[in-house]
Amino acid sequence: MPIQAPKCQQIEVDVVGENPGYLRFSDITKDKFHRLLDYETTKHLHYFYHFNEQKLRVQIPEDFHDSLTTQLFLLICDKLKSAGLLNIACLPNLSPSVRLGNVAAAKPHACWRPLNNKDFPVFAEVGKSENDNENDARQWIEYPGSSCQICLVVELTDPDTIKLSIWSPKNPFNPSRQLRRSHTSAGITELATITRGNPDLVVQFRSYISPKNTPTEIRLPVVAFTGYQFPSGSDVKFGDIIILTEEDLKEFGRLYWIQRNSHKSQ
Repeated sequence: MPIQAPKCQQIEVDVVGENPGYLRFSDITKDKFHRLLDYETTKHLHYFYHFNEQKLRVQIPEDFHDSLTTQLFLLICDKLKSAGLLNIACLPNLSPSVRLGNVAAAKPHACWRPLNNKDFPVFAEVGKSENDNENDARQWIEYPGSSCQICLVVELTDPDTIKLSIWSPKNPFNPSRQLRRSHTSAGITELATITRGNPDLVVQFRSYISPKNTPTEIRLPVVAFTGYQFPSGSDVKFGDIIILTEEDLKEFGRLYWIQRNSHKSQ
């Protein structure tokens, strides 16, 4: 029997009235889940729903999380635009609803996909963590049938620190294999830590692939965003990368703390 509307509305009331963090609901049938999305009127829910387990997890973002998501989204899009790829070889999407194979449905904070493919290989997540597994990329990468090849995770556990980690499957990157049939595990490949100093921001980089090396930037493969088919006449080549520099990340952090301080003063 279809779920009654008031129950869906009550779930939304619980979500809207809760403090920032995560809420979990069990025994959420597929019908109830879709009804909940229909009644999503007061705010966009960032959710993760497992079809077989009938479990729903909803992230309750702080007010400035959406602005930070937009900053990251625009930073990546500006890099793609500078390379002549945005909306030509790569389509961005802010807060889309996606399917992870036949296992789960979710709404990440942002995604990018090749123009000629309906699946999203690049995801972005922003938020705080209640535990080590909460705000990471395992949920996006490890589910069978997931198309996710790269996930950018922004962690805000410390009020004076922003951590941007890059996650990928531990098996070799292969953008031509959009869907994975077998199990794979996810791991961090690169990490940038932005710390609010006095007077300047400090950015530290770490490579998990080459721990002995000290990187000076975040490097993302272009083909993850575009696939192998580049626009005709473009100068982009396989092996090209998108670079997030120290200055890019300082500006990212500076804007975040300006908005956070403005929110606190209201």
